[in-house]
Amino acid sequence: SDGMQITSFYRLGLSQNNPGYLIAGAQDNSTFYYDNNTWINIIGGDGMECLIDPDDPEFLYGSWQYGGLANSWDGGQSLNYYLADYILNTAGEEGEWVSPFMLNPTNGNELYFGAGNVWKTSDEGNNWTQLSNFPAMSGAGYPSPASALAMSSEAPENIYVAKRIYHSYGEMA
Repeated sequence: SDGMQITSFYRLGLSQNNPGYLIAGAQDNSTFYYDNNTWINIIGGDGMECLIDPDDPEFLYGSWQYGGLANSWDGGQSLNYYLADYILNTAGEEGEWVSPFMLNPTNGNELYFGAGNVWKTSDEGNNWTQLSNFPAMSGAGYPSPASALAMSSEAPENIYVAKRIYHSYGEMA
């Protein structure tokens, strides 16, 4: 493999309405954005979950390990970091190694983020509303972090949350 440029992607996000635009979170190598012409390296660290707004291919979200979250309005040229700080610091929740987030498939202004609970923002991460109230794991003081989120475009009021079993705490929360 000498001289080869190889990367391993955790997640990949495609622009639904604009072919040729994608964003990809790479293990140990940050997040990359492709604008139908050029690869751009954005958001350092481990690149994790990422997505592109379905209507505007230059509006994107990217993340790094344990729930770090950023967005950009200009294809990654400038970034608004630490969108999930309220959830992770003020609310005291933990994010998973790859913390899940998604846009509402029927309303692209609504972003959903999975930490110990499910959170929603309608203003690009400036304010968050807690949608669930999962119990804290005994001995941890916080709910187990979400590892996956899903929502149907037919019934967006139903949000599905997957969580891992943390045997070190003796339970699943």
